[in-house]
Amino acid sequence: MNKLYLTLFLAFFSACSNSKQSTLIEDYALDKDSLMMQLVPFIAKLHDSISNQNRFLDKNMSYMESHIIERQYQWLNFYTDKDSWSYFQVSRLEPSLQNDKFSAICGRFKLNAKNIIDSSSFTEIYWTWKMREDLLKVKSSKLFDLVISKQSILPYQYPQASEDWIEFPSDKVYYDSNTKTWMLK
Repeated sequence: MNKLYLTLFLAFFSACSNSKQSTLIEDYALDKDSLMMQLVPFIAKLHDSISNQNRFLDKNMSYMESHIIERQYQWLNFYTDKDSWSYFQVSRLEPSLQNDKFSAICGRFKLNAKNIIDSSSFTEIYWTWKMREDLLKVKSSKLFDLVISKQSILPYQYPQASEDWIEFPSDKVYYDSNTKTWMLK
């Protein structure tokens, strides 16, 4: 009888522990560097010489490569759901006096059969305020878990939040899916 209970317990524990899919990009069959190069034109602070409409042109890819290095882009989280939506969260260095503040950018997209981002599906979900990296990792992890579990992030948005979590969207800024940029309301 004890073997039966042990077997049932182990089966239940195994099912529970495997129910949450990994949010590490390394656990996905993707070239993370190539995916970052595809992602950055959507989310980069563009050089004055690069228009929003021209950010995907091959001639601007060297700028994107240097931007990735200068701003220290890093994968924080990645998750693909049952409907083939890929959710991402990356961090990047932001301007600050001590050069020690980072923000997280979260969004989603679908990949085509060649693992290329379908630009029509791309959308940003939020940008965090800039903060020290240790605090960002804690806050961004919580926010990402809320997003992939389809829970509201509204309590963490400005001005509802009692501390700095999400900078965009806010009561004054929204994401325009047509231009793929944040806009004032």
